[in-house]
Amino acid sequence: MKFCPNCGYKYSDRDIIMKKTVIGIFITIATMLCVACENRNTDNDIVSEKDSIVQDEPGDTDTTEEISYDDDGLPFVKNQILIYSEYGTDKKEVEALIDDIGGETLEYMDDMYIWLVEMEGEHTYEELEELIERLKQNPIVSDADLNYIGGEAQPD
Repeated sequence: MKFCPNCGYKYSDRDIIMKKTVIGIFITIATMLCVACENRNTDNDIVSEKDSIVQDEPGDTDTTEEISYDDDGLPFVKNQILIYSEYGTDKKEVEALIDDIGGETLEYMDDMYIWLVEMEGEHTYEELEELIERLKQNPIVSDADLNYIGGEAQPD
């Protein structure tokens, strides 16, 4: 049993797993809703997800360049990782860690201690996986993962 240093809440590893499950479900539902909205053109005709990715606003770059696939063919956003810091970790400690690894915070979910980080430069799947494994060894990190997105696995 662990205690949150801020509020004294007792939690276990099971609570952390449940939190990640709920976050995963929330992200999946939000992604499905966004895809459903994006998959309608102005005539309310359904278009494929592939078409909606390609039909960007004028001047935008092709978003398919921002998507990569892991060894199982699951899509994730290139050069982005999620860092789950331990409960009660000072934000400055995590920000220093993110600076040390050459990342930039895109979003921070304060109540859940989750950081969305974009890495500087181009990184391969293998490099990101190696970085994630190193981050998991850090005592202020409870978990880290790729920034997976909704969608189907890469076709063979």
